Amino acid sequence: MDIFKGENFIEFTAKFPTDELCKQYLSDIMWNDGYKCCKCGHDKHSNKPNMSKVCTKCFHIESPTANIMFHKVKFELRKAFFILILDDCNN
Repeated sequence: MDIFKGENFIEFTAKFPTDELCKQYLSDIMWNDGYKCCKCGHDKHSNKPNMSKVCTKCFHIESPTANIMFHKVKFELRKAFFILILDDCNN
């Protein structure tokens, strides 16, 4: 997450005050080039309130955290973001 290099903790906290904004950020990155279902390859979808996408052909649900370092994280996404920025500050 090179986008956060050089940011201090206060700037980072202001940019991501909620889990929803963290999910929106990941969603924007994940589907930057458009949606394509990872199961069937279909490119049409509907949106769920939690930033997930549902394929309109096979109904596969894909989360913005799917298959990345945040996959199956059991705590707040914002906390996971904090861990990354704090780790970056220590390196």
